[in-house]
Amino acid sequence: ATSGKRGLSQQALAETFKHLDETEGNCQEQREVNVGGGWPDTEVHVTSSARLKDARFMLLYTLRHWISPAALHAKPRAFTTNDLVPLSLWLHVVALNFPDMDLAAKLRSLAAFVSEAAEIPGHAVCVDDWSHRLDALGLPTTGEIAAAVPTDTTCKTETCRLWALIHILTLASQVHWPGMASHGKTWIGIHAFLEHYFRCDVCRKHFLSQVKVAAYGMKDVESGKVSLAVYFWRFHNAVSTRIAAEKKCIQPVLDRRWPQSESCPQCWTDRAGQWKVIDEAAAMLGQDSPLPMHLPNETAVTQHLVRAYWPANLPAKVT
Repeated sequence: ATSGKRGLSQQALAETFKHLDETEGNCQEQREVNVGGGWPDTEVHVTSSARLKDARFMLLYTLRHWISPAALHAKPRAFTTNDLVPLSLWLHVVALNFPDMDLAAKLRSLAAFVSEAAEIPGHAVCVDDWSHRLDALGLPTTGEIAAAVPTDTTCKTETCRLWALIHILTLASQVHWPGMASHGKTWIGIHAFLEHYFRCDVCRKHFLSQVKVAAYGMKDVESGKVSLAVYFWRFHNAVSTRIAAEKKCIQPVLDRRWPQSESCPQCWTDRAGQWKVIDEAAAMLGQDSPLPMHLPNETAVTQHLVRAYWPANLPAKVT
């Protein structure tokens, strides 16, 4: 029996989600800070190296657990052009933008392999050949990945780790990472992955629907007025606040905006006003349970994103 968008077995699907946060259905304590009191105080002290560890784990995890062909009846199961093209776009981005010298050559080789296969009309790559390619490159096995789940970070869910990966990939252009993918190709690659390989169907559908209506300033991204790093930071805030609102965390209202004002006071201004990015959450909560009114300083946010996510031992010329 299969389940999910791309035909995962029930066992594989269960394993994919085995690290889901056990407290997902509960409301966390709201701390008394100006912004972001819905995050635990430990979040303030998370290092960029810990976030890189989460992102690296998620990148390797997806190669073994999330990347699979669409649900087709053909046997043996294989990646067709419809699978290979978006996978090629994604691998191009991670090969160029992910700041891990140990993985760089392996990811470039994998990206080249998929890209060449995608360009051959009617060509397919068997699932076994994909697995053998990962093995030949010395990438961690399923068992090795399961034994290497990060334990010294605040991420407890796969979506949290995926967000860490996306934030790091979109920061490459902000720090002028050598050889980085262009702004446009980075967006196309991330979009392709989330549309075709994101294992959370609800999350995937929400992402695509928000892109379709150009939410969170998508048109400003296309015109170059807003960076991808800021765009996905906005998106992450919208998702975090909406989830808290869906859980009815209203006594008091759980403020899941990030970063917390205690870790970046300059990221939030004293100007009062409803931040349009969190309109979904505000609409769910209603006037009886309003979110606190603070507007962001996105220049300061960009600098904080670099401090929070980009490896501290690597050069970073922030723009």
